[in-house]
Amino acid sequence: MSLTRKKILNSIKDLVFDTDVVFCIGPTLCKESSGFTESTVFLDNNFVDFFSVVIGVAMSTNKRILVVVEDQYLLRYFNSMLQMAVSKCTNLFVIVVVTSLYEPSIRQVNLFNALRSVKGLLFNSGVLTHEYTNYFETKASIKQLKSIYYHTLGPVVGLVVASSNRVYNTNFDSIITRDLKSISEFIKNKEVGISIPESKRKVSDLDKIMKDK
Repeated sequence: MSLTRKKILNSIKDLVFDTDVVFCIGPTLCKESSGFTESTVFLDNNFVDFFSVVIGVAMSTNKRILVVVEDQYLLRYFNSMLQMAVSKCTNLFVIVVVTSLYEPSIRQVNLFNALRSVKGLLFNSGVLTHEYTNYFETKASIKQLKSIYYHTLGPVVGLVVASSNRVYNTNFDSIITRDLKSISEFIKNKEVGISIPESKRKVSDLDKIMKDK
């Protein structure tokens, strides 16, 4: 089955929870996406390290923070993965749409898949890394992944490989670009941190599991 970028973005919409705050980073993804939740923030600039800003938001709220980026953006700001690991923000999740391209319109291949082990590299940086591609094949498997997400502690990076990189400009006229000043106000707004009270659901704490062993 061909896993297009459009299918991946639509499936991410089915994956998130209503109270999630979603950051969509990069001009191509912003143009393709119609939004994931009412709290979707579109950042259509590939040359600003928004990862650091997102970490600040995650540290200021109890809400789940989901970041959607392409692999070329992760390559450019890989050092932010170290910041993410050190932050230990359990509410921080990243989904990387792996296109293997620096820019879809140019079709120039990047080095993401040439790395010996992307998952190993990210894991050794201090963040859990999962392969999510198979979950994005059907509605049923996305529903299963959503259930897993509910019981998962971040920071977590999930990789989804696009087998078709056709670009869909579905949201070209309605991109919402937040500048750093407005994002700063978002972070400082304490009411944003108000979310559904912590449930008594069981979660998997990898650090505790490893210490017990």
